[in-house]
Amino acid sequence: MTPDTLSRALNGSRGFAASELARVSEVFGISMYWLATGKEDPRRSLLAARHEYDHETGLHKRVDLEKSAEAREAIELVYQQGFPEPAELVPLRVRTPEEMRAALGSGFVIDFADRIERELEIDVLRFEGLHTALSLIVAGRRCIALQPSPNWFYQNWSLAHELGHLILGDQTDPEQVAASTESAANRFAAELLLPETEMRSIEWQTLQAEGLAELLWEWGSPRRPSGSD
Repeated sequence: MTPDTLSRALNGSRGFAASELARVSEVFGISMYWLATGKEDPRRSLLAARHEYDHETGLHKRVDLEKSAEAREAIELVYQQGFPEPAELVPLRVRTPEEMRAALGSGFVIDFADRIERELEIDVLRFEGLHTALSLIVAGRRCIALQPSPNWFYQNWSLAHELGHLILGDQTDPEQVAASTESAANRFAAELLLPETEMRSIEWQTLQAEGLAELLWEWGSPRRPSGSD
């Protein structure tokens, strides 16, 4: 675009062509919707991604989101087509692990995903092609996307962890996903599934294998992981 063409576009003498707006969007990393309307695109996707824990350093490192890009884009497309007029995102009514347990009800780990959808109106998807669990906000809806897994404990932990991200509001532009939120989401999940007061009340020295098995079934999680204190 020549300086004269740009000047006329900026002072209103001519409009920007769609191809020009697309290039501006690409160069500056801003959305076409914002360029056209001055508002954030209500259908845009925001996400928080699981990060890998490095046992040597004690830190979380960012996972490669490109490995899950195709699956994530498919999920986003489904929502954007299914909800062409996205509703305003309603704030979650629960803010703490204690409130979450009360909202989901006793024994929630048995049908964890169903209760999340029913009580909190958060969609839970199991999607082939994902390399990490994700919590997304897309088309005005909250969603947790999981890799299919036969490991019930791991699925419960992923659900609880992603709930923590949603409660904490960690969803952001995919290019800005940070690992600094992982410990907080871990703490939320640990307190939701394995409340500290309950853990401390157990007589661990005298607990038999049968009793431990019953507790594991009730908790739906085998341990409080690294990063959850």
